[in-house]
Amino acid sequence: MFNRRESSGHLTGWASRLYSRSLDRRIKPLSLSVGQVPVLLMLAEERELSQKDLVARAVIEQPAMAAILKRMEAGDLVTRCADPRDGRASLFRLTRKARGVLGHLTQAIDDGNRQALAGFSAGEKALFIAMLQRVIRNLTVEENADVSEVRPTPVAPVKRRLPR
Repeated sequence: MFNRRESSGHLTGWASRLYSRSLDRRIKPLSLSVGQVPVLLMLAEERELSQKDLVARAVIEQPAMAAILKRMEAGDLVTRCADPRDGRASLFRLTRKARGVLGHLTQAIDDGNRQALAGFSAGEKALFIAMLQRVIRNLTVEENADVSEVRPTPVAPVKRRLPR
């Protein structure tokens, strides 16, 4: 029988929803939403990307990405310009306003990570990250998505604590 308390998929989804709610509370004062976070972070790293690239990297459906970008344009977080390599496509860039909130955004993400991983040793944190990266790589093959975001993290062996 299915046991949701021991299902990796169920537990990952549950943790993801809880983390998203926590992050949403932290970034609401910045007038940001959780859906905008991947776009902000990717454009902060890449400078400019097409909607197609953002869809592939964020693993977000195209209609949802279009809506996110539309809201971000209306909120003066991104600008759209013609792609010189493809006249049918647009490139998106962060605005000055968006760059101004990036430090606060990354602080909110760091705070959420600290809360989520409270009580984990450094080795456990590294192992957890490496395992999540592996899960993402495993599932990305099925999705045929862009895995350039996920690079394996070297992990030192973790000494397991035995229950008392």
